[in-house]
Amino acid sequence: MNKSKRIKSIDFFRGLCITWMIFGHLSEWWMTNSTFSFVNLSGFFTIIDFLGAAGLLFISGMSITISYRKKLNLSQHSEDFNFKKYRTEYIIRALLLFLIGIMYNLFESIKVEDASKIWIWFILQTLPICLLIAWPILKLNKYFKLLIGIIFLAVNEVLTYYLLQYEDQYETMGGIFFYILYNGINLSPILQFFSFFIFGSFIGDVIHEKISLIKDGYHIHTLFLKKITLPLLGMGLCLLITSTIFLPNNPFQDYYFPRNFSWILYSIGGLACLYTIILTIEKLEMIKIKSKYRFFYYFSFYSFTAFLIHLPLYYLFEKKLDLLSFLIIIPITIFLFGIFLRILHMKLNTYISIKAQLSRVSSYLADFLLKKKS
Repeated sequence: MNKSKRIKSIDFFRGLCITWMIFGHLSEWWMTNSTFSFVNLSGFFTIIDFLGAAGLLFISGMSITISYRKKLNLSQHSEDFNFKKYRTEYIIRALLLFLIGIMYNLFESIKVEDASKIWIWFILQTLPICLLIAWPILKLNKYFKLLIGIIFLAVNEVLTYYLLQYEDQYETMGGIFFYILYNGINLSPILQFFSFFIFGSFIGDVIHEKISLIKDGYHIHTLFLKKITLPLLGMGLCLLITSTIFLPNNPFQDYYFPRNFSWILYSIGGLACLYTIILTIEKLEMIKIKSKYRFFYYFSFYSFTAFLIHLPLYYLFEKKLDLLSFLIIIPITIFLFGIFLRILHMKLNTYISIKAQLSRVSSYLADFLLKKKS
């Protein structure tokens, strides 16, 4: 099995996560308060909400780890590849994304007239900080990564228990720590959500290692099921069962509530199971669809761009839609949004992609810095 071949299911899954995030935002923005409360109480959002910020961090950790392993291997076998430049580009790209996140937070704080929202754990702030923290961890053995993920979860549980009482008490030391670590606690605070990134990195290592061991041949599908599908599905199912049956807290909480430990385990298990199924469908060629023709591909290709340009849709049907109207309008909106992204891809390609532009700028700055040092 060719390990250098791009894993298309990563693009599909990232696009699925972006689509769900847009759907979730439009639900909150467009439904009337009574309709949204009704849907919220049904548990619909919390059952599959792991596809939002958690899913994006999970798939980011996975894809970055696979890319890192390939680049590391390339640097060991080719003198033409500059691993120092790759590292510099990675850090610069994370810092630029962090700057975008802070600018977005600043805009939101001005809009709602709340200066505290300049630092808030929205996904555009959480993701770049995950990238920065993860760099020294990427080279570690996958089991050390698993241990680090568990440590982050444990530290998060202890600090949440202690600091939650200091919410909005900025004049106290506990309030300052709460603000730094948990401001926007119902969003994606770093101590809680970095675990999704690091568990994604763990699974990325598993996939990269096992695919390299599977050679093309008659039993390739059986080997893939044995070495990748069954172990990852087994791990995911264990987490799902543990979170829903054996832990005292219900993982399916209110949409606006901070996520509890049960929800985190449930979400990691759900993400592991869902992605493993999608990867298996791809590798066993159960469905043969070229990546560029898949609907979610464009949401992945323009992930940051799509996320930012959907924000003005807030004003289109602000708190006006009942459930029936929403169920009619939302699929049409998502479909048209996908068509719009496909047109952008055909006409402008990478020129409108924030992700591509960040890569270009980081590459230029990395060259500049390395030449200046030499």
